[in-house]
Amino acid sequence: RPKVAIVIVNYNGRSLLERYLSSVESLEYSNYEIILVDNDSDDSSVKYVRDYHPSVNIVESENNRGFSRGNNLGAASAEDADYYWFL
Repeated sequence: RPKVAIVIVNYNGRSLLERYLSSVESLEYSNYEIILVDNDSDDSSVKYVRDYHPSVNIVESENNRGFSRGNNLGAASAEDADYYWFL
């Protein structure tokens, strides 16, 4: 099974992440990693993900790089991915 890197870019979206990550983690496909790129949120998004979704790889940006640059950051941090799924 090919490995899929699921890249999620976030900026102050904690309330969305609470529902969204649980849904992504319930995939039946098993060979994936979730990468959350946080664009310098100030709504405790990163703390929430660390506390409740410890398997998610978090990449913290020092500033808001926007959606495209955030995706590039996430793709660069993926480990041995065969495919990338940008959400």
